[in-house]
Amino acid sequence: RRSSLISPSGNFGITQTADSVFLSIAGVEGKVFIDSTGSKINKVKWNTDESFVFFTTNPANKDKLKKMPSTIYVYDIVNQKTVKKWEGEYKMNFIIVNELLIFDTSFNNRSAIGVYNYKKNETCIHKKI
Repeated sequence: RRSSLISPSGNFGITQTADSVFLSIAGVEGKVFIDSTGSKINKVKWNTDESFVFFTTNPANKDKLKKMPSTIYVYDIVNQKTVKKWEGEYKMNFIIVNELLIFDTSFNNRSAIGVYNYKKNETCIHKKI
């Protein structure tokens, strides 16, 4: 199932033009620039009150045997800024549980699990496996 680029309420949306990612706000003309990623948006999730959006980007690489660098973004919608981002050598997966972002990453062939409290802007755990 593909994640929605539109928030559940329909008040916000994530769009991509060329290599740039933008936040759209319903009823507001124009878009808010988030970042120039150079990659394609892969997965988007919204927290329950839609004050944060989380998304990953991956290069448009079709060869599944090659490394696919990935980045996960934590974007604060209220303050309109990226509060955190992590980069990994391979596709990154994540879930949102209450106020926690739980994700996996890999760098230099070492896997790690991260737990980040996005409301407090605190990394709780970043454990190499």
